[in-house]
Amino acid sequence: MAETFLHYMKQKDKPEPSKEIRHCPDCREPMVPGAVFCGFCGPPSPAEENPEKGLTLFQTLLRISLILALFCAIVVYKLDIPFEDTMTPGPAKPGDPHEAVMTPPPAIKPKDADFKVVHTVKASRANVRSKPNTGSEVVAKLERGVEVKVIKNGDMWSQVEIDGKTGYVASSLLHSEIR
Repeated sequence: MAETFLHYMKQKDKPEPSKEIRHCPDCREPMVPGAVFCGFCGPPSPAEENPEKGLTLFQTLLRISLILALFCAIVVYKLDIPFEDTMTPGPAKPGDPHEAVMTPPPAIKPKDADFKVVHTVKASRANVRSKPNTGSEVVAKLERGVEVKVIKNGDMWSQVEIDGKTGYVASSLLHSEIR
């Protein structure tokens, strides 16, 4: 009787096997109770090692260059920049007659008669000099925001007129805008 009682207690703790018959999801055949896979279909095929291998270096660089080209096209369109004004070919380099040097675009010119180009000092201080070099005499000193009349605009130095005096200011110290 003790054996029957112990057998009963062991069976009581075990879950009761499912009496419902499971079917294979692929072929709908009944599966053997406790089976992991269908006897007709066989075990499932192994998964690929790396289903997402990623992009090659060429594909990545191609996509980046296309995105950059699209970005540049949008900037040119939004800022209304004409292509012919961006860079114009200049004279050839000395010693290399086959290479062309790119020159900066021409100075800002207003398109409407009601507008004018205004040049202001963008540095905290700027010296107006008698000649276009740093060793020449200082004719006047200008503070930030002072408007000057530019007579001749150059790459390094601009000839300006301020309070009836003519002199030269480093072009990098001036800011030009259309008003």
